[in-house]
Amino acid sequence: MRITIRPTIFVMFLMVPVLGFSQYTEWKEYGLKGKVKTITSYHYQLVKQKGDSFVPEDHSKWCYKITMCFSEQGNVDSIAYTYNYKNFVPSMPYPSITFKYFYFDEEDGNRKGFIKMQNAQQISSYLDLKWNGPYLYVEEQTEAEYPIGKRITTTWLNKNYRDSAGMSISYNGDSIYSKTGYVTTFNEKGEIESYLETDYTINYTNTVRYKFKKYDSKGNFTLLHTSTQDEFPKQIEIRKYTYYRD
Repeated sequence: MRITIRPTIFVMFLMVPVLGFSQYTEWKEYGLKGKVKTITSYHYQLVKQKGDSFVPEDHSKWCYKITMCFSEQGNVDSIAYTYNYKNFVPSMPYPSITFKYFYFDEEDGNRKGFIKMQNAQQISSYLDLKWNGPYLYVEEQTEAEYPIGKRITTTWLNKNYRDSAGMSISYNGDSIYSKTGYVTTFNEKGEIESYLETDYTINYTNTVRYKFKKYDSKGNFTLLHTSTQDEFPKQIEIRKYTYYRD
């Protein structure tokens, strides 16, 4: 699912052979170990060095937070993005904003869902995720009040079901107003090493490099340094996990 845990945010169809999606889980796509129940990740830009690592200057001053809830089958039930504007864009008229995504399983591995903003009861967008092969799925996001406004995101997985590449195209009716893509490189341990993102609309490319610094007892990372330059970090991510009982 291309709503990702990354420094940069934001995420026709044939039936998949049963063998394909039946072996897929989002635990696998994200490279998670153990039966993860929730992940809460905090992203910081104001950091200081401590030993051979970096830590936040102030743990309360995160830029954004992502909370993911997984089912016992290993797929995402909901994702909440909270942007803490008061800590990095003080001029914004409101201190923070939250978008929450909800997903529901359908037949053949396909999924539907919707997005709500803050505590609003009204749905802002609808989500429709369908498989187009054992290692390819497409998610269509349609605005509830403006149905000609759409974003279609295609995700390609590798043979281990890791997210290896993607393309996102935003439409206003038949017109394309945004087109972005990415390619992910993994190291020998299966961890993300770099992430090449391209904005085709403005002909811009950027490479994000990853350094994993700390892990929990299951082997999932708890501290990540990311940078677009040789020097680390531009940003750090701190993760907290809860697990289902084995």
